[in-house]
Amino acid sequence: MSFQFFHTVLNKMRCRVRSFVYVEGKMKKRVKSSAILAGITALVVAFNVPSMAIASENMSVSSHQTYGDTLNASTDLGSGQSVNQNDIPSNPDQKLPDTISDKVPDDSTLVSQKLASDGQGSIYDVETGEKVTDPQLVGTKDTPADPLAKTNGKSFIPVDLSDVKDKIDEESSHEDSLAQSVPQEQNQAQDEQSQATTRTAQSGYSALRIMSANRAVADKAVIGNNSGQNDQKVDSGQKKTEQNAKTDITQDTAAIQNVFLPNNNYGAHWGTYNGTPAFFQNDGRLFVQQAKGVIDVSQWQGDIDWNAVKATGNVQAAIVRIGYGSGNALDRKAARNISELKRLGIPFGVYWYSYSENASQSTEEARSTADALRKLGITNNDLSYPIYYDLEHWTWAGHAPSTDPNVNAAAMHAYFNTLASQGYSKTAVYSYTSYLNSNLRHSDIWKRTTWVAQYGASMGFTAWNTNFRGWQYSSSGKVNGISGNVDINAFGNYEAVSDPQVFDVRNYPLVNLANGEYYINPRLSEKVSVDVSGASRDNGVQMHVYGYNKSNAQRFRFTRNSDGSYTITNVNSGKVLDISAGVARNNARIQQWDSNGSAAQRWYIRNLGNGYALQSALGNWAIDLNGASTANGNPIQLYTPNGSDAQKFFLASVDGPAANTRVKISSTINSSKVLDIDRTSKDNSAQVHVWDWLGGPAQLFTFREVGNGTYSIVNNNSGKVLDVAGNASENGARVDQYDWNNSAAQQWIALKNSDGTYSFQGRGSGKFGELPGGNTNSGTPLKIYSGNGSPAQRWNVRTVSDGDLRDIAYVRQHIGDLPDDTYTFERPDADNIAMEVGAASHANSANVQLYNSNNTKAQQWTISHDGAGYVIVRNVESGKVLDLAGAHAANGQNVQQYEFNDSDAQKWIAVLNSDKTYTLFSKANPNFSLNVSGDKSVAYANVHVWQKNSTVLQKWSLIPTSFVGKHRNDLPNGEFEFLRPNAKLKVLDLAGASRSNGANVQIYDANHSAAQHWVVSHDAKGYVTLTNKASGKVLNLSGGAARNGQNVDQYDSNGTDAQKWVAVRNSDNTVTFYSKVDNSYALDVAGNGTGNSTNVRLYKSNQSTGQKWLINDTDFVSMHEYDIEDGTYKFERPQNSRVVMDLAGASQARGANVRVWASNGTAAQQWRVRHVPGAEGYVVIYNAATGKVLDVSGADPRLGQNVQQWDLNWSKAQQWVAVLNSNGTYTFHSALNFTYVLDVSGNGTANGTNVQLWNENGSQGQQWKVTR
Repeated sequence: MSFQFFHTVLNKMRCRVRSFVYVEGKMKKRVKSSAILAGITALVVAFNVPSMAIASENMSVSSHQTYGDTLNASTDLGSGQSVNQNDIPSNPDQKLPDTISDKVPDDSTLVSQKLASDGQGSIYDVETGEKVTDPQLVGTKDTPADPLAKTNGKSFIPVDLSDVKDKIDEESSHEDSLAQSVPQEQNQAQDEQSQATTRTAQSGYSALRIMSANRAVADKAVIGNNSGQNDQKVDSGQKKTEQNAKTDITQDTAAIQNVFLPNNNYGAHWGTYNGTPAFFQNDGRLFVQQAKGVIDVSQWQGDIDWNAVKATGNVQAAIVRIGYGSGNALDRKAARNISELKRLGIPFGVYWYSYSENASQSTEEARSTADALRKLGITNNDLSYPIYYDLEHWTWAGHAPSTDPNVNAAAMHAYFNTLASQGYSKTAVYSYTSYLNSNLRHSDIWKRTTWVAQYGASMGFTAWNTNFRGWQYSSSGKVNGISGNVDINAFGNYEAVSDPQVFDVRNYPLVNLANGEYYINPRLSEKVSVDVSGASRDNGVQMHVYGYNKSNAQRFRFTRNSDGSYTITNVNSGKVLDISAGVARNNARIQQWDSNGSAAQRWYIRNLGNGYALQSALGNWAIDLNGASTANGNPIQLYTPNGSDAQKFFLASVDGPAANTRVKISSTINSSKVLDIDRTSKDNSAQVHVWDWLGGPAQLFTFREVGNGTYSIVNNNSGKVLDVAGNASENGARVDQYDWNNSAAQQWIALKNSDGTYSFQGRGSGKFGELPGGNTNSGTPLKIYSGNGSPAQRWNVRTVSDGDLRDIAYVRQHIGDLPDDTYTFERPDADNIAMEVGAASHANSANVQLYNSNNTKAQQWTISHDGAGYVIVRNVESGKVLDLAGAHAANGQNVQQYEFNDSDAQKWIAVLNSDKTYTLFSKANPNFSLNVSGDKSVAYANVHVWQKNSTVLQKWSLIPTSFVGKHRNDLPNGEFEFLRPNAKLKVLDLAGASRSNGANVQIYDANHSAAQHWVVSHDAKGYVTLTNKASGKVLNLSGGAARNGQNVDQYDSNGTDAQKWVAVRNSDNTVTFYSKVDNSYALDVAGNGTGNSTNVRLYKSNQSTGQKWLINDTDFVSMHEYDIEDGTYKFERPQNSRVVMDLAGASQARGANVRVWASNGTAAQQWRVRHVPGAEGYVVIYNAATGKVLDVSGADPRLGQNVQQWDLNWSKAQQWVAVLNSNGTYTFHSALNFTYVLDVSGNGTANGTNVQLWNENGSQGQQWKVTR
């Protein structure tokens, strides 16, 4: 039989092979495909036909170049491999189980050759049906297993168990026919092979030549083109679609390195397209062009010989597993793999296997991923491929993956958002087709999917949202340097992007740099700058790099030309950067020369993202650092642009911030907002944001020079430096603080703007520190963005002296002295004279003066504070602010009104004086204050500033114009009881100490419980909130309606007007509470009652006692201020009322003793109690017979110390706190020490038993029944 006969037989079988198709990630068998493939295998063996011929004929590969036969490929038909019909669907080379136990639920998923998951957290051995509990395979309840352990490190696409059962049944039914058909075909094949061998030998052809001839045909053929135009070149710009893109080839294939990874065993294969490497589906449809062979690896590949891998030439990138789940150890080989890939310059990405059930767990997985990336030293700039989130049908004992695409989409977002917040934003999804079409069937997930596993003839996932994509087409690749199998992938672009072989720097955006002097610093090192050799002033001297020294030889003046180019002049020599002989060529000398205006002396600055290219006006040429060396003296030269770091430079202002000096860095949008470390943290990764200037150490920084115009920015509180998290380069990457490691992520180039501000460019990213959206609200984080010159990227850097810190401390000390409100500034030394804007003018620079009070808006001023605490005084009539003319503080310098401009001339420090007046000091110079001209306050007297002198001319009475403003200080913040003036033992009470919303408020007997304690707090405007100590809820106007009888209850704090009150101090020292809802209504006791449970409500203000409350501070003394009323009493013993406290012998002598004695009705046994004036809560106790007072002998509080009478001297030895006990008796505590009380020795009742001082113990000997 001839080779032609074999060809005919093969063609007849082709349709049967093609009947084995891939549908949504599952292999579906048609008719006798296993027999056909087995037959093909036999024919190959019998004829010894080169595998390439089979690939070309059977799989229609004749349309393009194929190189799979040149490699040791274990999975490729074109490399001598066949499809084994005993394989598990979707998993070539993974043998079907011999049987599947009925114990395994039918709806399970096969997750390895031997294991199935029921989706409820249980895993089974498919052949025995027994549940698997080995933690190495299925994990424990708290810790998942390594996901690759169950497959011994080999990738496996989960498949429905029902499909596996079907295939086992089908294979069994065809077993007999296979046994009969294959031998017949083999016998025929052997006969034909014998004849073909004879003919081949006679004609001089070898098997190798047959293969070569067929390849030659393949190199020129195009699928479906039989018109004789097989060698026609295809337009590289032509668009293709997934449906009609077919394999083609250009004539210029000599430029393509014909080295590829293996194909797969279903006919998906490598070739070329538009002259670039490409990967195709089995029918010739294009998957990607500009393709690269990529492997993905883990610890299961062992110690990889990466030198050998790189030497193959067919591995152009790698994706490394770094971990799985959350809180687990890193992949054991991740550190080694990453280190080797970096060392050899092999592009790489990473992946993280997910065990997440929800968004919360994905957040934790992202944190673990970010920690791993930092531990491995991986930055965004290191990653040529993304951080892939590996989403698969995972297996973990006691757990199950979500089947809801919405849940899975939320989990994906949580993972990516958390990583972005950690500075890693180059992210994407990896999965496999059947999972993407089921549990991951969500547009948000599909949009982020760029890498899909499918071991079939074609790519079943078609919902690509990106031009760049990757196909993991086999798990059985063989690559030199790796023992065993490895996953192999094709990554590239579906539609061609601009020619990757040509780098045209002119396509990059121009940089508009302000004219000025700059250092030219290579991206490769911050330690060197472009320099004129020997600081020469001669023409023709070559430029080189040299260690930074800030000399004039390293300074260059950039002058912008009309065409956008720059002339670059050396400051030392006055000569300009020039291309030798004006000829652009590789290695052309860059020198200095007298300026002549030629194109050889003009340079464009191009933004390459992470550095600038200096492009010659002669064309597509750029300044290049010879050999990428930063050694001293290494020359710079002209070279064809290639985008390498050797052609990237940073331009740093010569006039940078002062180094080694304490500074604050404030936003130019709002100068009171400065850079600050979140919560004054000293931890790594603490966020950098803006906050009000407080002068604290977390807001102070020091610039430390690490190169010419290049700095690390050190926080004075933590000692850590500003750091771009993860050395990210994407817009929006955050800036935090981190231990200094002198990486590019921690180095900042200072560029001085024409307005004196600075912009700071990160050396690692090339991007600028910015407040996103120009938002200066406290807490807005610092991030990096491409340079745009906006105020959001401009910063003031100001030295902070000790005096500055004292000033801000002084401001903070007085920030609460003057509340925000509207006031009139009246003169304390003259009636009815106030400060105003002359003639009620609205003009800038209108004068400020005194005039007769008239309550017009021109005399009303609104007070507000900036973030640092400085006061801004704004006129109500004009809207303009009080301004120090010329921003110059000097005696007599005028004060005017002016449009607000946030300058120091418009800011003041308001200080409350002891006489309740205010003095306003200028921020421009706090030694000067607002002052009245002349020696008295009269109409038309001018207002100016004068050196502070504490005279009345520098004092102002600020009178609030609002009701709440007038009374904001009537009741201080604190914890109080509110007593009834007409029944001092009745207080405002929360009924039943309830914690329920709507619980009633009433009056009740004082018991000093938490239900009767109310915490008073004020909001910024002065409104009062009353919070009950027992419940934590606040006094609330029920329904928020102001009308007579409307009930008052308690409710959760919600900040509404129904919970706010104006506390007004009355002339009798009581307080009335007016509702903010309507301040003509007040808190009222129904009927002015005094009985327990009398209701408290709202009622129209009437100034009655029912709307007044006595204030009892809940500190020990104040809390008992009203426990006893002033009056004359007998102090009886509670166990025998006929025994009373007595002055021995009714003596008039100082030091006469106090004792107990049988009651006899004399004045010596009567005691008059009086409250101490100005010391609310303390009482003195006079003897009615002598007028002398109860006194602790020697003013010495100790056990047994005698109590006597003495002349009144108001000392603490004579003051007592009377505490009403629950049984109606009183205990008297000494003001010397509250723990000592008036005590009867031994609790005796006999005549003459001594009265003394003793520690309080609650006994009857310390209690007195006080009767009138």
